[in-house]
Amino acid sequence: MKNILKESMGVSLKEVKEKFKAWRESNKRRRKIPEELWKLAVNLYPEYTMSKINSTLSISYSKLKKKINEKNNNSEIIKKDSFIEFKLDSLISKKENNETIILEIKSINGTQLKIYSSENIDFNFICQEFINKISWFK
Repeated sequence: MKNILKESMGVSLKEVKEKFKAWRESNKRRRKIPEELWKLAVNLYPEYTMSKINSTLSISYSKLKKKINEKNNNSEIIKKDSFIEFKLDSLISKKENNETIILEIKSINGTQLKIYSSENIDFNFICQEFINKISWFK
């Protein structure tokens, strides 16, 4: 079963169906579907519809939907926890003459801040205020 995870990327519905078939044939008693097989099934979405996956693999539609939603929620957590740190001081010090600085920030919830300035302004203060304002929308 451990090799199944290595093969999970780019596996077709037909190949996953064969893996389910092999597992069912080797397990005559009713057992829970192994997590490795569920991962293969979940990775077929959205290339295949949930209905197509569930009917082809003879698995529970509601369990498949739940596992797909869990995978999507975990992906969102990773996105929310990741960030890019940058120093605004270096951006400001490179500004020369009448150059315009463009700063765009977009939060996870879609809130956007766009600044176009040819003046020296306190970007650190503005960014911090933006972050403080959107944090209470969560």
